[in-house]
Amino acid sequence: MDQETIAQVRAKAVRLYEGARGWGARIPVKARVVLGLFLVAAVLMGVHTALTAKDASLHLKVQHGFHNAQIQIWVDDELAYSVKSPARPRRNSA
Repeated sequence: MDQETIAQVRAKAVRLYEGARGWGARIPVKARVVLGLFLVAAVLMGVHTALTAKDASLHLKVQHGFHNAQIQIWVDDELAYSVKSPARPRRNSA
C-alpha cells in the first residue's frame, strides 16, 4: 500500500471513531455500565463453555409389542426415564 492509501484509511477510521464516540456519549452512563457488565458476563460464559464443554449423548429406546410398550430414555449412559405401559384392549365400534 502506498502512503496516500494509508492516509485515506486512517482518515476514515478517525471519522468512524469520532462518530461512534459521539453516538456513545448520548447513551446514559447507567446503560453503558449495564452493557459493559453484560459483555463481560457473555465473554466469561463463552470462555467457560469453551473450556468445560463435554460431549453428551441421548439414547431413546422405544419397544412396542402387541400386549405392552416400554420407553427408556438414557442420558450420558444413565437411565433418566423408563415407563412400561400395558396395552389396553380396543373396542371395535360397529
